[in-house]
Amino acid sequence: MGAFEEREPDIHVMMNMDHEPLTFDIPAIDGRHWYRFVDTWLPMSEDILERGHEKLYEEQQYLVNPYSIVILISKA
Repeated sequence: MGAFEEREPDIHVMMNMDHEPLTFDIPAIDGRHWYRFVDTWLPMSEDILERGHEKLYEEQQYLVNPYSIVILISKA
């Protein structure tokens, strides 16, 4: 058994501290899907989602806006 439990989510953090938007590749993980948990560019009511209410993200890239942070979590 590895260091992580298979049922535990993976976390993918993207930070853009530039003044221009940047596109980040989303890693593929077999049998898992990515969900948006945090995007600090979004309005305050949508920027940080409650656990269990994350939004499915099915694209292979994510456009991270200037001076913002995005956190995706994976689920089986």
